[in-house]
Amino acid sequence: MLRQSPIIIAGAMLVSISAAHAGSPGAVSIVPPLPAGYNPTTASAGLNARYAVPPEPNAAAAPRAHAAWTRAMRSVGRRTSATITPTERRHTPIANKP
Repeated sequence: MLRQSPIIIAGAMLVSISAAHAGSPGAVSIVPPLPAGYNPTTASAGLNARYAVPPEPNAAAAPRAHAAWTRAMRSVGRRTSATITPTERRHTPIANKP
């Protein structure tokens, strides 16, 4: 039997769009900027969730996943914020497509 390693996706999501309100005005939410000196490896799970930091894997149950998460968290303080400007542009299917 082939043993598969878990796939780790570690990153910080800056913008999220609610599926229920996708395409509606106000459907985009912005994650607040991290406070100076913020350390996700010592912060609580609730505080990490508030700043869109992925949850910390269990070190005993998944040591490789935990090590990868710890490495990824070194760059969390370097993420940038986006400026979102509403427009009237809408994307629709191509008209008269054969």
